[in-house]
Amino acid sequence: AQEIAAATGGEVLAIQADITQAVDCVRFIQRVIEHFGRLDILVSHAGRSSAMSFEQATDEVWRDDIEVT
Repeated sequence: AQEIAAATGGEVLAIQADITQAVDCVRFIQRVIEHFGRLDILVSHAGRSSAMSFEQATDEVWRDDIEVT
């Protein structure tokens, strides 16, 4: 995080989270909102993506998309 901030001049918030764990996802979003005041964009490029909106994805769908072998 320090290297990225130094290289870009941007503000970086490093948060360790396991995106296969719902509790970590909630904690991650809460920390971002506490720090920045809001969350405008979230990009996850791990796994695959089921054909549905993020809000419609259940924990089971989310886990299936992430745990690709």
